[in-house]
Amino acid sequence: MRLSGALAEFDISADVNGGHGLAVVPVWADLTVWCDLQWFWWRTGLNSHTHRPVYAYHPVTDVTRAARRVAFSYADLRAANGPHNEERCTGEPV
Repeated sequence: MRLSGALAEFDISADVNGGHGLAVVPVWADLTVWCDLQWFWWRTGLNSHTHRPVYAYHPVTDVTRAARRVAFSYADLRAANGPHNEERCTGEPV
C-alpha cells in the first residue's frame, strides 16, 4: 500500500509527487511527507534552542503505522489552525 492510500483510511487526501529517487506527499499546510526507498519523514516542529526543524521518521516497510503518525500530526495542525483557517487551507486555487 502507498502512503496516499493509507492516509485515505484516515479521510486524508494527498497527492504523491515523485522523481529522482524521492517522493513528496503534501498533506496540509506545514505538513509535507518526504520518502526515499527507506524512510518517510516530516517536520514536527522547531527545536526551542536552535530554532531548527525537528523531524519524525518512519520506515517505509510499515506504511500503515506511518500514515497513522502523519494523521496525528495532521489533526494537531488542523486543531492549532482552528476553523477560521479551514477555507484558506483547502488546497483549492483562489
